[in-house]
Amino acid sequence: MDYLINIFFLSQGKEKKRIKAIIPVHLFGQCADMESIINVSKEYGLTVIEDAAQAIGSEYEFSEGLTKRAGSMGEYGCFSFFPSKNLGAFGDAGIVSTDEKDIYNRLKTIRVHGSKPKYFHNLIGGNFRIDAIQAAILTVKLKYLDEWTKKRRENAILYRRLFQEEGLEEIYLPEETEKKHIYNQFVIKVQWHFLAYKIEVYVCRKDTGQQFCFAKHLKAIANSY
Repeated sequence: MDYLINIFFLSQGKEKKRIKAIIPVHLFGQCADMESIINVSKEYGLTVIEDAAQAIGSEYEFSEGLTKRAGSMGEYGCFSFFPSKNLGAFGDAGIVSTDEKDIYNRLKTIRVHGSKPKYFHNLIGGNFRIDAIQAAILTVKLKYLDEWTKKRRENAILYRRLFQEEGLEEIYLPEETEKKHIYNQFVIKVQWHFLAYKIEVYVCRKDTGQQFCFAKHLKAIANSY
């Protein structure tokens, strides 16, 4: 499984006139099927906002051979620098990327309370400026990102070999469906919670856990009854 946006349901949606944007999530470190997503967005005039929070440095190859990195294919690319990310700051931080001048200028205005010029508020915004100390830390760490990604990919190869040697057939390993998976997490799927507990306690010992156990919006609905 790749856990990414289902292109079939996206293209078969019955209420496309109500849709304003597509937000593909490059989950766990791998790009969604961006060529199909961009084709749908062009057909219906939709904006593409990439959620690349877990996928900085991952790559997608288009059918004509062009390779692009996560966050550079839609109108917007959103990145998180939370400490647990592959490129993490020492606190909360993030950026939005774009190659369109109008969007760039609008984002600059939104991040300073929507004011341009100062004290003249033409948009609803907020204080979304990254702290200088976080920017300085990220500037230093950025030059190591490609090497860290290489090591993560090597670790993924090791995990696959070890799982295969153990003969754990009940475990579904992550699929690499695109050009470059950067493994923000190495996510496995198991059939029983007991097996997940067994792996955590007896095999991995540490640095494991259950991910996205509940869909927040569905749990909130269930709790309201």
